[in-house]
Amino acid sequence: ESWVDEHKARWRDAVRWLDDAWSMPLDHWQGKQDKRRRQAESQRMTGEAERKQSLEPHLLSLLDGSALPGLFHRIAVAHEHGFSDLRGDTPLQRVRNLLVSDEATAQATIDALPLVLARNDLPTMDEAIAAEAKSKHFYIQPAALLAARLAFERDPSVARQWPEALVQRLVAYYLTDGTGDMPGWYRELAQRRPEWVAPVLLTYSLAKFKRKAFQAITGLWALGSETDHVALARLSLPQLLAAFPLRAGEQALGTLNRSLLPALPVLEDAQAAAIVRMKLRQTA
Repeated sequence: ESWVDEHKARWRDAVRWLDDAWSMPLDHWQGKQDKRRRQAESQRMTGEAERKQSLEPHLLSLLDGSALPGLFHRIAVAHEHGFSDLRGDTPLQRVRNLLVSDEATAQATIDALPLVLARNDLPTMDEAIAAEAKSKHFYIQPAALLAARLAFERDPSVARQWPEALVQRLVAYYLTDGTGDMPGWYRELAQRRPEWVAPVLLTYSLAKFKRKAFQAITGLWALGSETDHVALARLSLPQLLAAFPLRAGEQALGTLNRSLLPALPVLEDAQAAAIVRMKLRQTA
């Protein structure tokens, strides 16, 4: 400012130069951008405060597996993907930001997720498949799938200790979800407990066969291509082929040619030949 006072007689625009350097009009784009940034930060802080107030009373129930299904659903989504308004590059960061908690509480919540598998209100196989037919699912399903994955990652032998009813629930949740890679625990059960997995795969697949519009069917692709699915293919393939729609569109034929027919070699020659003859008689 002293330089401006000294030279403004020589440099008429010196005062304007100073104003331009240290101020901006109220409607300047940078001012509007800063206002939007401050508003967004204020909304974020308000949202965090509201979330902390609403979730803090439920932290203990998250740690013993008894929290409401909707809350476990939010934990699972935050862990796997996050929400548009939830920051964090890792599952731990996202769960911590969702709970507005310290890191230890967030980690304890994640560590306790396998307790979801012990709940007595998990939807049954039939309930999960019926919900999927209506393009719906139960809130607890993503949390149960995440719990199964985390438990298996810690100890792969745990899948062989799950009771039949839990196995069939989890298999139904995975098949009706149909997203992501095939879980390790599913592969383990397809190989070690195929007699428990097959009824679920059949119930789910045969229900989809009956729909007017053929849809992608999770799990079928592995029957003819994965060595850990041989036992499952032997148990399920005869019924799948017998029930396959006679009038099949392009997508259905793709499933037949890419998933089911390649699995025929796992059957005894006589059994495979009998199935083929039966289907030929039906089409004739």
